[in-house]
Amino acid sequence: KIICVQRIFTEYRKPIFDRLSEKYDIKVLHSENSSGINQINTRYSSLIKKVQFTDNPTNVFLFTLKCIAKIKPKVIIHENSIGIASLPFLILYCRIKGIKIILWGHGYNRFSGFNPQKSILDKVRLLYMKFSSANLFYGQEGRNKMKNFIDKDKLFVAQNTLDTDYLLKIKEK
Repeated sequence: KIICVQRIFTEYRKPIFDRLSEKYDIKVLHSENSSGINQINTRYSSLIKKVQFTDNPTNVFLFTLKCIAKIKPKVIIHENSIGIASLPFLILYCRIKGIKIILWGHGYNRFSGFNPQKSILDKVRLLYMKFSSANLFYGQEGRNKMKNFIDKDKLFVAQNTLDTDYLLKIKEK
């Protein structure tokens, strides 16, 4: 059993989750927002409650624990975002319950870079990634930035996790 936690379930990620749902027992937990990004629900997804605590729609607390306790997953793949205030509680819960937690994202702020010596936010990002079971990065750049801070065996790349076969067919047309 795998749970994937996203702030929102974007339409452009659906093809990759469709493929995963064919092969694995997966449940996507997500909230919704009014960002203008196309969002969807599927047979393998569940809408969860959230609290948005600033004007920024990326700063949320996601209420995931009730669903996670009910499903009892072996693995949780969670969006790696410093703005998800519930993430440190979930990391702690997973460590206590023996659930593997994988953080998924860029791993750093692409605009300001990564400097945990000077940035408190980068220190927190690094702490989250060190306490996770593994880290998935959208590209090699994120992995390369972290390999000096985190055990390389916990760092993996999943090329932005889009359905590239589908996108190549569109390009060919």
